[in-house]
Amino acid sequence: LVLGEVDLESVAEDAVRVVEPRARQKGLRIERAWGGAGRARLDREQVVQALLNLLNNAVEATREGRGRVTTRRGDGWVEVEVEDTGGGILPDDLERIFDLYFTTKPEGTGLGLSLVQRIAAEHGGRVEVRSQPGLGAAFRMRLPRGGPDAT
Repeated sequence: LVLGEVDLESVAEDAVRVVEPRARQKGLRIERAWGGAGRARLDREQVVQALLNLLNNAVEATREGRGRVTTRRGDGWVEVEVEDTGGGILPDDLERIFDLYFTTKPEGTGLGLSLVQRIAAEHGGRVEVRSQPGLGAAFRMRLPRGGPDAT
């Protein structure tokens, strides 16, 4: 990791701007709900990559409607959550989504979510998912504000 003090909303905004044109082409909009997460000791490029993976998955999963990116700050941590209104994740698949090479997409490689999980873990954080088939999914990446040694 190449750690530096970065503003989480700025990192999230960079990722949203990359994915937004593709979302618009599908008739989707990405809502932003910045919650004052502020600065944290992160590897900016790695966190952008993780968010790009989550956002691209959300755009691919969503047929119509919106996605939402939310940031929050807690005591010693920051988090960013990517929600979609897609088809959700089947319960049998939910146990395996972070497994390397597991994919449900015909063109998928099964690398995206395992990379997201690895990036969070290297920062001393974690990724949580909640999903209901037919109602979408939400992925929350929670990271220590002080970097990987702050846990």
